[in-house]
Amino acid sequence: MRNKTASAAIWVLASLGVMAACSNGGEDDACKANLLSGDLVITEIMANPEGTDEGREWFEIYNATTAPIDLEGVKLIASRADGTADLMHVMRSISIEPGQYLVCGGVIEDVKPAYVDYAYGADLGSLRNTGGRLSLECGDNVVDRIVYSEVDEGYSWGFDGSQVPDAAANDDLGAWCNAEVEYISGAYGTPGSSNDACEGTLPPTRCMEGEVERDVLGPNPGDVVITEFMPNPQAVGDTDGEWFEVFFANDVDLNGLQMGKVAGTVDNMVASRDCIPVSAGSFLIFARSDDPLVNGGLPEVAWTVGFALSNTSDSLFVGYGGQVLDALSYSGSGTGASTSLDPGMMNVTDNDNPDFWCEADIPYGSGDMGTPGEGNSSCGIVPPGQCYGLDGELRTKVPPVAGELLITELMANPDGTDTGQEWFEILVLADHPVDLGGLQVGRVVPSVETQLSIADCLQVAAGDYVLLAQDGDNLVNGGLPEVDIVYDGLTLYNSGESMGLFIGLDDAVFDAVTYATPGGASWALDPAHNDIIENDDLGLWCESEVAYGSGGSGSPGEANPSCGIVPEGQCLVSGVPRDKVEPVAGDLVITEFMANPNAAPDTTAEWFEVYVGRDVDLNGLQIGRTGVDQTLPEGECLRMTAGSYAVFAVSDVSAENGNLPRVDAVMDFSLSNSGGGLYVGYGDVELDSLTYAAAWVGDGVSIALDPDFMSPAGNDLLENWCDGSTAYGDGDLGSPGAANAQCL
Repeated sequence: MRNKTASAAIWVLASLGVMAACSNGGEDDACKANLLSGDLVITEIMANPEGTDEGREWFEIYNATTAPIDLEGVKLIASRADGTADLMHVMRSISIEPGQYLVCGGVIEDVKPAYVDYAYGADLGSLRNTGGRLSLECGDNVVDRIVYSEVDEGYSWGFDGSQVPDAAANDDLGAWCNAEVEYISGAYGTPGSSNDACEGTLPPTRCMEGEVERDVLGPNPGDVVITEFMPNPQAVGDTDGEWFEVFFANDVDLNGLQMGKVAGTVDNMVASRDCIPVSAGSFLIFARSDDPLVNGGLPEVAWTVGFALSNTSDSLFVGYGGQVLDALSYSGSGTGASTSLDPGMMNVTDNDNPDFWCEADIPYGSGDMGTPGEGNSSCGIVPPGQCYGLDGELRTKVPPVAGELLITELMANPDGTDTGQEWFEILVLADHPVDLGGLQVGRVVPSVETQLSIADCLQVAAGDYVLLAQDGDNLVNGGLPEVDIVYDGLTLYNSGESMGLFIGLDDAVFDAVTYATPGGASWALDPAHNDIIENDDLGLWCESEVAYGSGGSGSPGEANPSCGIVPEGQCLVSGVPRDKVEPVAGDLVITEFMANPNAAPDTTAEWFEVYVGRDVDLNGLQIGRTGVDQTLPEGECLRMTAGSYAVFAVSDVSAENGNLPRVDAVMDFSLSNSGGGLYVGYGDVELDSLTYAAAWVGDGVSIALDPDFMSPAGNDLLENWCDGSTAYGDGDLGSPGAANAQCL
């Protein structure tokens, strides 16, 4: 906060200074130079330093002409935003060169800091923090004037450094922003030099070449390529020695080039009034420091940047006018060695491939490895169409084609941690060995997130179940058997709508699946459905129940166990599918039911019986009270032979159900004692139903159909039913699973 007592004293001194300056009159306050509007431009102001303001305020002036200017007689005027309460200082003789900056500070000459060129003492008082006005006047001419709003403490307010300083353009407050460079401890600004580019500003369209203003020759897509980067120097610290290199394929101007870490988010922009031409074929260095005594002995640095590169994984981009011209991501770096692009791959497509990069092995400067500012050494890139076999020799690659690779199993949600324990499995459907080198893998088509080594063949045989895992060490990966291929850069989702996996080559998708994520168990395709089309059906996958390693479930690297999945229209006999015999109208008749047992509770001892008139399978049979409450499961065939009676009970445990002779299927609904109904159907077609009243229901007695009326029509009449009379199990009366006695 400003010291009020000190401020008051300075205001008094300022008033006296203004009176003295005004009292000179005549020729003494005339400008030595005949300045016109726009000859000088106010480009930066520090109105609110952190802590006390006195002695630390300053503003910056730019010479927009092509000749030196003697500023003697120029009036510096500070006031409120509306022009009232103005204070003035008449400048002494000092020269400012064309295209140069001069910093005026509110200090006395004897104690001015190194970044201040001219001291105006206390004549202007304290610059206003909540908004004010600054003017440069020569006689009656206003050479430049700005009105500023409230400024942030500790930050200078600067005109966009990507634009040529202009007395008209700087009237737009939207072209001003806070500085990002710390020039002294706790204070940010660029006194005496070009300002930071303001985020979101357009690139400059004009620049000065000598004394001539011309159009900026901006780069186009393909003109710039990131070719080398040093995130982890050893000869000097990261803060001083980090750098990256950009190759320019065509003649361009560097003015307005944008760069940063996240594509589209500009961290730095090349901002200069003077044109910075770059010749085709040039390699330019962008570094944290341009001092070779500090940066590890780099050759000439084209531009300094304020952002740091991570040593482990990070990204980098260069752009122009908001358009990304080149971008790359990396997952690690060497210590004391740059990562450099193979010189045969210098384009914005090939430099996306990590296999085309390698660690530099040529020393520079203070001893780190790299080729900053010049062409890179070869990385020994494999010729197109070839790969290295296990014997280390180059041979012709045999890539798979569509239909030859199938995703059959994956572990997305291992117990404990996902890190290092995720894996997936590919079945080779080809009838010959193929090479998986260069295989692309991702989660959401078409976003490739990792690619297997292009240089290595990675041959697999026909019929192989290939195990790909995050880690090859079975002490880390959850005890996997031998891993065929280790991948990185891919973590499978455990939840959400994007739970998918795809594989492909050269941006063509070979197979893609969606999956569920059982905890600690793999998601496995039924081996009867190893097909590119069928593995798209989630219903043909299941949670693996086979244990492996240190507690997970799955069959990594081998054929999956059956999921017990039954093809449509079939059921299983000892695991072998056969065609199902589906019941039709007239095949099934409801013949008996127990709604109110006495020997055991209703909740466990209720049942009903259906007569089967033809050999049928009950899989998929629909049963209920007044409609479908339950559908019997598919799977093992529920065969009933002609003339048999099927018993449906709420429990198949003899001790709970009144000791029924047998139960053919468990029902998951109860029967009403006060009147209700029963329903049997198939494929949403009713086969039989009945409705009964409370008066039908006895205590511990079934209601049985007279065997002379066993048809879907005959069991609709009350007079064709009577109480069961034969004791069964624990003493209730009825004939579950057997023919009924005739009603008297």
